[in-house]
Order: sequence, then structure tokens, then C-alpha cells
Amino acid sequence: MIEELWWRDETIPHNWSNSFSEATVPGRPMNSTTAWVLLILSGLVDIAWAASVKMSAGYTRPGWALASLLLLFVFVYALGRALEVLPIGTAYVVWTGIGAVGTVVIGIVVFNEPAGMMRLLWIAVTLAGIIGLKVTSQ
Repeated sequence: MIEELWWRDETIPHNWSNSFSEATVPGRPMNSTTAWVLLILSGLVDIAWAASVKMSAGYTRPGWALASLLLLFVFVYALGRALEVLPIGTAYVVWTGIGAVGTVVIGIVVFNEPAGMMRLLWIAVTLAGIIGLKVTSQ
């Protein structure tokens, strides 16, 4: 139906917004809180994806390789949905920050990577930036 409206240059229904800050899908409106939850979920799934890529040993272990592809789909979908509402710059920085910090933590805890003081300091700085962007984007 929407394609027909666009084809005939008719008015787009009021529940469809051309504003990137308030984009919705017909029948599935999304508010800012839902978008932030999806963004955080996407960041967490990104962490799991990175770990699954490591566990796949260069995609030579089929189970882990399949898991990584599934997780990739999930985090890209959730990120895309969140970007319907959130400002792209803020959302992308928050998402990459969650993924980066979480992946470093997984590396330290699960894969016994080094946890030096400077590394932990820069993780804290990254977290402060994520929190600052979230607070100022409201």
C-alpha cells in the first residue's frame, strides 16, 4: 500500500514519518526506550558474536561458525531497528563502545588476555564517553 501511495505521489499516512528521529514501521511503533533497549541488546550480542568468531578458530569449527553467523544477523537487525529512532552518531558510538568494552572484558575473563592498569583506564574512559553520549542525547 505504501508503495502505491509513493508511486502515485499521494500523501504518506500520518503514522509514517519521514523524520529519522521519529521513524516507525506501520503497526509497530517504537519509542525511544525500546530503541535504547534494542541498541544495548545489539551491543551485547555483538560481544557474543566476537567471542563466537574467536571460538570458531578461523571458521574451521562449524558449530561456532554457524553461531557467529546467527549472532551477526541478530545484532545487525537489532541495531537497524534501534537506528529507526535514535540519532545515528550517538547510537553507533554507544553500540561500538558496548561491543569494544565488552569484548575486552571477555578477552580478559575468558581468554586470559592481559588486564594492565592502562588497559583498564582506557576501558573506563570509553565507558565514561558512552554514558556521556547517552545522557546528552535525550
